[in-house]
Amino acid sequence: MIENKNPAESENARLFLDITNDVCPLTLVRGKLLVERMRPGQRATIDDGSGDSMKSIVATLGRTKHAIVREVRERKTDGKSIFEIDIEKR
Repeated sequence: MIENKNPAESENARLFLDITNDVCPLTLVRGKLLVERMRPGQRATIDDGSGDSMKSIVATLGRTKHAIVREVRERKTDGKSIFEIDIEKR
């Protein structure tokens, strides 16, 4: 689900996409659709449950030139690894 982290903000509000329960290639498709919906300068966070599919998302977004991968973080939630990236549309 794509949600606005702060609906009170302007049109450049930060978005959030949770694809922790999805599998490839759906994870990649949903990530690309998110970037297509974003405005230049808008930021989003993507959470994914698989390090392998996150690598694909990072590689694809890095090649598109309209999204910059800010960082990849791994955190544990209920004993499960969650991989998180922050992107900004160019």
